[in-house]
Amino acid sequence: MTIIHKEYRIVMPITTQKYNICQLYTVAALSKSESTGDTSIKIVENKDYDHEVLGHCRKTHKILNLNSKVPYIIRKCMPSNDALKLVETAYNAYPKCSTTYTNKYFNENTFKMTVNSVHVDGVDFQDNINEMPANIWKNTKVDYIDIAVDGEYEVKPSDYISQKAKIGPLHKGWIEDFKKQNIPLMTCYKQVSIEINCFGLGWLVNEVEKQLRKIFATSHQQMFCQMDDWYDLTIEDIRKIEEETKKLLDNIKEA
Repeated sequence: MTIIHKEYRIVMPITTQKYNICQLYTVAALSKSESTGDTSIKIVENKDYDHEVLGHCRKTHKILNLNSKVPYIIRKCMPSNDALKLVETAYNAYPKCSTTYTNKYFNENTFKMTVNSVHVDGVDFQDNINEMPANIWKNTKVDYIDIAVDGEYEVKPSDYISQKAKIGPLHKGWIEDFKKQNIPLMTCYKQVSIEINCFGLGWLVNEVEKQLRKIFATSHQQMFCQMDDWYDLTIEDIRKIEEETKKLLDNIKEA
């Protein structure tokens, strides 16, 4: 068995209230843009739900058909195309979220990935904010993602200025500069556990983690660089966008 525990800390120049909107908006936007060619996302479920731990939340169930989005070296090692399909089950009880990824080919004893997130106003970093068991936190490596320099989004935060929020661009050292100017900041904590229990595939844990870090960094760059698109939206607007996105993805699948 090969397992890795990482906690990513991502600072954003917004409040947690705004982050909730921008995160949901970006997920919908990515779902539409990523459903092209041999890559697709099927939204099976998106509804209110009462979770036994998180309480009232929003539950989503998706099937992610990754195919060409997966690096070539990983695709070559997969025994079946179903190994490139992930089942995502997420419970959004913002500011806490819990997401589990399983595989359409491997069972949960062979592959499983969990992402537990907490979102907090400010940048006073807190250890083990996700309240993981002591043995897991002891083996967790903390990784700071700086959206000014990490990520591969087509628009760089160093080139973007939000006309609505009147912030940007972001350069090296922007967090300290924003603190001095009393510009709102918040921290997204993502506790990730990746487990692979399959002979000969243990090395994939590090490959998956590397790709996941890139996804986190790039998606948060996108959140910032599309700020003027979502800044004035309400949660009601987001629900309409999510419904429109589901209909679009269903039509793409049928076509």
